[in-house]
Amino acid sequence: MLTEVLDQDGGELEDRQVIRYNSSTSDVTALYIDRNGIVTLSETIEPSTSQKCLVHKVTPDGTDAPEVKNYINRRRAHIKYTGVNSAGIIPESMQFDNELAVPVRYVDARGVTAADNMMYRLDDPEVGFDEVITLTDVAEDDIWIVELEG
Repeated sequence: MLTEVLDQDGGELEDRQVIRYNSSTSDVTALYIDRNGIVTLSETIEPSTSQKCLVHKVTPDGTDAPEVKNYINRRRAHIKYTGVNSAGIIPESMQFDNELAVPVRYVDARGVTAADNMMYRLDDPEVGFDEVITLTDVAEDDIWIVELEG
């Protein structure tokens, strides 16, 4: 059983809207809502279109609570991911999860040196829909900045 709360910070709990559904126990499931407000579940994860919007993806985790990935649905969404290559290797500090609900149209990757705060250009990473992106060319202790637009 999964509960999605649609409310505002500081709002009255009695006024909130809740969508509650049972997701599959073994399959990844996506929640979509269409133009008419009809909510559907699908085992196929596809980008948002003008007809239906990808809200989130539920990935079962055995007996633990499922992992839920929410998507950003906004016209010409522009988001920025940042991090620091603190270990000089390719751990989680060099990865981010693409949260755009549509295919990426624009990628800009830059680094900032730790020693003198000089900005430099990174090779733009391969960014696919609904993927974890890994950067490989950031020097140790440098800050990385990746901007995506959908």
